Amino acid sequence: MLNDKQIKIDASNALAGRKNSIVSPAHHYVLQTPLDTVPNHCDFIILGMGCFWGAERLFWQVDGVYSTAVGYSGGYTENPTYQEVCSGQTGHAEVVKIVFDP
Repeated sequence: MLNDKQIKIDASNALAGRKNSIVSPAHHYVLQTPLDTVPNHCDFIILGMGCFWGAERLFWQVDGVYSTAVGYSGGYTENPTYQEVCSGQTGHAEVVKIVFDP
């Protein structure tokens, strides 16, 4: 029953998570662009599209995209792991941040 993704997750029944976040790399693995800043000439958008791995790969191949990064958004579990988000017990969605030059 705990793995049932049809159960509405709220703050009272979400997994607890942890205080420490994962360590992120300084640069995008494929594009080699910095991940910690958005250049002044760029904008960004965060999209939830199901599994983030395939979506991220599509976007980093688009002309004008400066960098991409994946993560979780909209849930209750603090600093969740991939396995926790996939369990459906965090309230989070997988998202892709796209930094682009409009």
